Amino acid sequence: MTNVGYNVEWSQELLVEESLREYAAGMMLIEILRRDSVFAGGAWAGKSGEIIYDMSVGYDLAGIRSDKVQRFLDGMRDASGVIEKLREQIPAECNFARALKYPSRISSTLTLSTFHGCPANEIEKICEFLIGERDLDVIVKMNPPMLGKERLEHLLHDVLGYGELTVNPAAYTSGLLFDESLGLCSRLTSFAEQRGRSFGAKFSNTLEVLNHKSFFPPDNQVQYLSGLPLHVITMALTDLWRQDVGPDVPISFSAGIDAKNFPLAVACGFVPVTTCSDLLKPGGYGRMPAYLTNLTKAMKFANARTIDEYIAGTTPASPTLVRAAAVLNTTIMAEKARQDPRYRADQNRKVPNRIDSHLVILDCITCDKCIPVCPNAANFTYPTPIVAFDYHDLTIDAGVLMPATELKRFAIEKSAQIANYADFCNECGNCDTFCPEYGGPFIEKPSFYGSIESWTKAAPRDGFVVASANGTALIRGRIQGVEYALTWNPAQNTYDFSDRAARVTLSATNTPLSFELSASAPCHQVNMGRYHTLRHLLHGVLDPRCTNQVNVRATV
Repeated sequence: MTNVGYNVEWSQELLVEESLREYAAGMMLIEILRRDSVFAGGAWAGKSGEIIYDMSVGYDLAGIRSDKVQRFLDGMRDASGVIEKLREQIPAECNFARALKYPSRISSTLTLSTFHGCPANEIEKICEFLIGERDLDVIVKMNPPMLGKERLEHLLHDVLGYGELTVNPAAYTSGLLFDESLGLCSRLTSFAEQRGRSFGAKFSNTLEVLNHKSFFPPDNQVQYLSGLPLHVITMALTDLWRQDVGPDVPISFSAGIDAKNFPLAVACGFVPVTTCSDLLKPGGYGRMPAYLTNLTKAMKFANARTIDEYIAGTTPASPTLVRAAAVLNTTIMAEKARQDPRYRADQNRKVPNRIDSHLVILDCITCDKCIPVCPNAANFTYPTPIVAFDYHDLTIDAGVLMPATELKRFAIEKSAQIANYADFCNECGNCDTFCPEYGGPFIEKPSFYGSIESWTKAAPRDGFVVASANGTALIRGRIQGVEYALTWNPAQNTYDFSDRAARVTLSATNTPLSFELSASAPCHQVNMGRYHTLRHLLHGVLDPRCTNQVNVRATV
């Protein structure tokens, strides 16, 4: 994401049972880090802060009542079975982690998404079910169009200058309306209090706008806007809503948060404050330390020792004063955002420059921009030697193996290469957004799969898989739809290279030692360029000097 964010994907990319497993695995990893002094380097030492694993469901009561969603909610209440299965996967060198006691209840809070035309009465029924029957604290995610067409489009077009954007007209009437949200909030707050639970609001969902660019296919009529312009709109909506609802309803916030406005959002008493789009910019997750650094500076400037003192601007800070100050701060920060030129269109139109170059499997300008901007850590680097040599393909004819006539050239010009771990990649295209070359790293760079099964399932897409067994290493690859395999035998220092018709055994110096030809192919030409590509890919990704997603799974 270069400036303003757009997406056309829904948030759920996993099966429901996979979601439960990922929640449990994430919780276990955090518990391991909190108790470990080796892998985390003591970074998590000291008093542990609170961690909330928030659930999210939508968009109608019938779907939420379905067996599969109920099994998910049951699992989040008691994940013992999933935890024990994951415990078995912890490697022996981490025995301390196997012995840890992990909390069986992962979550007791849930955020309800209200997109896609979920009406007010349906939202209220869902919340009553989740609070009353599932015993959960519930937060309802509010939508930007609640601000109203006149206010929203004045901000979007007149104040911020995004005249090219058209809000989806249906968004103003298909979902929860502002006045409806006030009554709903009052009733559900009382409903939750009577049952010992809490109710709150989250600001906000993304903003539905019409698809006006060529990035997404034209059949996507609507796209969802995030980032800096959404921050201004959502702050205005939150301020307006808080003026009517008052200071007592908890509010969480997620709209265009970055390191600069994070301290301001904290001053509004929002809990939690969530960031997303900013992490899709250069630096990725490495951008996050600046959030806390800036908050620390702001608190020191205010002589505040606690968040409550920071919100209230005074010591001591009573709960009543903190809540009142949070409402006042929201009004101040909403106007501050409205006046800040960095949110405006003329400050957010620049996109990365492209050079006249197209990505291929090996070599690129190796700027490494694609690595930190990947939200799933799917892109990685691996080393290769710088080489340049001539070679011939091999021809098998009438039982004779001989060099082909044409002389070809194989060269690697960079010692660092880029690859993609396909099992982690959801093809969001963010790496392509920042890549100076054409083609997209997730498409053109070698995609490695974590298993033979996932590689086979991905056909006919090009890709590679590496495996090891009995002291040998194997790489299988699909290049331009053709499948190849290369097995390296370190003990003999030989390579067996095969395609769909022939197998050739070569020495470490690429001298043919033996060959076999399929009976159905009386003659055949072996593409030695593919052999050299596979050989350098295999040794590169297995190089122990650089840990990556491939070599932690396949070692010789």
